Amino acid sequence: MRYLTILLIGLLFSKSVYSQERNSDYLKSILKPGFPKGMDIVVKETRIKILNSGLLETGLDSVCIYFGENIQCNKKGYWLSVFLYDSLLIYSGIYMEENDSDSIIPKDINLRCRNISKQITLRISHNSIANEVYYIWLNKGVPCKKLEFQNYEYERTIEKNKQFPNLKFETLKGDTITSEDFYGKIIVLNWWYTKCGPCILEIFGLNKLVDKYGSNPDILFLAIALDKKDKLEHFLKEFPTNIIIDSKGIITFYKIGGNVDTYKDIDSEIESILSTNAE
Repeated sequence: MRYLTILLIGLLFSKSVYSQERNSDYLKSILKPGFPKGMDIVVKETRIKILNSGLLETGLDSVCIYFGENIQCNKKGYWLSVFLYDSLLIYSGIYMEENDSDSIIPKDINLRCRNISKQITLRISHNSIANEVYYIWLNKGVPCKKLEFQNYEYERTIEKNKQFPNLKFETLKGDTITSEDFYGKIIVLNWWYTKCGPCILEIFGLNKLVDKYGSNPDILFLAIALDKKDKLEHFLKEFPTNIIIDSKGIITFYKIGGNVDTYKDIDSEIESILSTNAE
C-alpha cells in the first residue's frame, strides 16, 4: 500500500460574518511575488507553486508570520507559515471563501502549534484586486495589534501506552473496517488531512517504510484521510499524526506533526517491537 500525498496540521476554522468595511484598527500587508527564506523545503518537497506572500506584523522580534497564495493541482489556495527565531515552525494551507466582490470574507483562524499547547488566533481577509491583506490578532476574542500566544488544553483519548480504541474506517472501495479487525498485527497509522503542509513532507519517508516492511504479513500500514474530520476530532486534534499499535492493541508510538525525518523514528519503533516479539 502506498501512502497518498496531500497536505495539513493543525488548523481550526470558525465562520463569522463581519462587515466588509475595513476597520481602521486592522493591520495591512501587501502581497508580493515569491516566498520567505526558510520555506525552500516546503516548495522543494511538494508540488505547490507559491505565487506571492506578505509578512504579517506580530509585534514580536522572535516570531514572523507570512500569508500567501499558492496553486496546487491547478487550484488556487492560501497558506500561513510561522517562523520562530528564523526556523520554520508551521506551514499550513488554509481555506478562505470568496464573495462576489473579489474579496475574501473575513475569517477567524485558530492556528495550533504542534506539541507546545499554544495557539495563534487572527481575523484575516484578502482583497485580490489590490492584493492587500487586512488582519488583526485576537487575544481571547479581543482584537489586538500585537500577537499573543494562547494556551489551549484538551483531553487526548488516544495516547502512548493506552489501549487503542475500536474505531471504524471506510476504505476507498466503500467497505467498513474496524481497528479490531487487525488485532494481532503491528499497525502503523498515519492520519493526514487536505491542506496539511507537514503531511506531504512525510510521504516519501513513509513510502520507504512500506517498501521495507510491506512483505511482512504481521505489519500493516494504514493511511487515513480525514475528509470528514469532525467525526474523529474527539480523538485527534492535530495533524499529521503517526501512531504505532503493537499486536496487543497497545499504542507504543504517538507523534504529532511531520517532517522529512519522521519515518526514521517510526522505523526505530517498528524494529524495537519486532525485537521484543522475537524474544
